[in-house]
Amino acid sequence: MKIRRKTQQCLNCGLTLNTVYHYCPRCGQENNNQTDVSFGTFVKEFFSNYFSFDTRIGRSIRPLFFKPGFLTNRFNEGKRVEYIHPLRMYLVVSLSFFFLVTLSSNSAITEFTTGAEDRFVRGFSSEIMGIPLDSVTSDSTEQIRQIILDKSLTNQEALDSLATLEYDSLPKTWQQRKIFSQARKMALYGLLPFISTAIRNLPIILLIAMPIFALLLKLLYIRRRQYYVQHLAHTLHIHSFTLLLFCPLIIIKWLGVSAAVVDYIEVAVVLLWLVYLIVSFRRVYQQGWGKTVTKVLLVNFMYSMLLSIIFASEVVLSFFIA
Repeated sequence: MKIRRKTQQCLNCGLTLNTVYHYCPRCGQENNNQTDVSFGTFVKEFFSNYFSFDTRIGRSIRPLFFKPGFLTNRFNEGKRVEYIHPLRMYLVVSLSFFFLVTLSSNSAITEFTTGAEDRFVRGFSSEIMGIPLDSVTSDSTEQIRQIILDKSLTNQEALDSLATLEYDSLPKTWQQRKIFSQARKMALYGLLPFISTAIRNLPIILLIAMPIFALLLKLLYIRRRQYYVQHLAHTLHIHSFTLLLFCPLIIIKWLGVSAAVVDYIEVAVVLLWLVYLIVSFRRVYQQGWGKTVTKVLLVNFMYSMLLSIIFASEVVLSFFIA
C-alpha cells in the first residue's frame, strides 16, 4: 500500500483535514505534506490530468500573462489542483502555436522557392562543373539545365548524362552524390519538402531543449536547494508564455501588415518578453534585481547558443532525410 505522509490542512485550498482522508473532500488534491515532488510523480500527475478537460486552463491563462512566476510558485507550494499542470499547459499552447506557424509558413516557403531551379543550376554549374558564374546563363549551360531538370531521369542517370559533357568535376564520393541528389530534388520540387520537415521537427527541438534550460536554472540557482522538477515547472511556464506572446505576431505577419509596423511590434514583443522573464525570475527565486537581470541575460545567451546548434543540426538532418 502506498505510504502517505498526511497533513492536517490541505496544501491547495487550506481545508482542515482528518487524518483518515486520503484526498481533500473540497478540491480533491491528495492529502500529502510533501511540497516537493519527484520526477516520477511529476509525470504521473500530468497523465492523470491530461485527459480531463475543465476550467483550470481558463483560470491559469490570466495569471500566466499578468502574474509572472505566480503559477510556478503555486506549483512549488503544492497547490497543483486549482491550476493546469505545467506540462499540459505547454502542450496545449504549443499545439496552437505550431499550427499557426505551419499555416503562415506555406506562403513564405512558396515565395522563397521561386527561382530555386535557376539558383541551383547556376550554383551547380559554377561550383561543381567549373563554369564561370557570369556565363552560367549562356547557351553552353543549357544542356546542363535540361539534364538536371529532367524529371524522367534518376539521379544516377542525370550524373551519367552530365559525365558525357566535357567536364570532369562531378560528384564522386557518397557524400557528394547525396548532396547532389537532395539539391536536385530542391531544384525540381522546391524547398517545401525540406522546410516542412524542419518545421514539423520544431516541437521536438523544444522538447529536447527545455530540460536543458531547466538544468541551466538548476546550476545558476544551485544554492537555493530547489528540486530539478521545480525548475522544470518554471521552464514550462516561461515557454508557454513565450509561445502565446508570439502567436499574435505570427497572425499579423500572415495578414500582410507592412514591414515597418511589424518591426515596431517585434521590438515591443521582445522587450515585453524580456521584462516578463526578469519579473518571473525575481518572484520565483527571490533574488535582487541586479543578480536576476544578470542571470536572465546569461541563461538566455547560453540557451540561444544551444537552440542555434540544435536547430542547425536539425536543418542539416532535414536536408538529408526529406
